[in-house]
Amino acid sequence: MTLHPIADPTVNFPKTFFDQDRMTEIFQVTKYFIKYNMPIIMTIIAVIVAGMVLYVVIDIFHTANEKSRDEDDDFEYY
Repeated sequence: MTLHPIADPTVNFPKTFFDQDRMTEIFQVTKYFIKYNMPIIMTIIAVIVAGMVLYVVIDIFHTANEKSRDEDDDFEYY
């Protein structure tokens, strides 16, 4: 089925977007991003995760300390 040229909105578009030159450019940009930017992003993520783990560990010790304090109080009030 052939559309009339006026009804076809893609009549002025290139036949293929992914030609050899554009694919080469996409892969070069991707390679640059992975090579130079990913270590920075991974370092930032590692610092955030380390902070979260440290927060959880401190919270665990704080909760355990409160529970042990409550168990030490053996006073009965009448």
